[in-house]
Amino acid sequence: MEMIIKEITTRITPLKVSPGVTLEGKMGEEYICYFFTGGLGVVYVDRTAEPLYTIREPVLVGLSQLLSHEGEINVKVMHSSNVYKVPEGILLEIINRNSDWEKLAIHLSKIFTLINRQREKKRKEKTRNLIISTLEMLNNESDEVRLAHTVSCYLRNLTGLSKSTIARELESLKKQGCIDIRNGVLLRFTH
Repeated sequence: MEMIIKEITTRITPLKVSPGVTLEGKMGEEYICYFFTGGLGVVYVDRTAEPLYTIREPVLVGLSQLLSHEGEINVKVMHSSNVYKVPEGILLEIINRNSDWEKLAIHLSKIFTLINRQREKKRKEKTRNLIISTLEMLNNESDEVRLAHTVSCYLRNLTGLSKSTIARELESLKKQGCIDIRNGVLLRFTH
């Protein structure tokens, strides 16, 4: 990748991009990649999707578009950044000339790993928030309702989460002292 980056920085003039600007992943029919030398940005696929990952270090963004034209990558710039705008034709020419397809694949696999880790973290946070809000609902129910349902069944019925996920989150809340459950019945919940 070093040779690709070196050639990009030699052949292309960097742009100073202000905060709030969204860099488009496609201009007309040509896909665009961006090399960030620093700053902060958020990568999206299409405009309505959740963010894929955050850029905090020098990185070449948009490579996956060259291999699969599903979805357009956009980058929202959060801090002033120096960015090299690299059209797909120029990038493919540079990669071919340097025979760097293997290094490109390694770079992409690192990005996919980062994205998967961030998605997993967000999924866990959403699950935890869902369980907490459902526990708050149960805590606010009448004693009759609370005694009629075990915590686990109540959570499973309202959230659709698995027994193991619910058990893991309840155990975590017990260790934090946020919840008191006896014989499956919620006695106390504070968060």
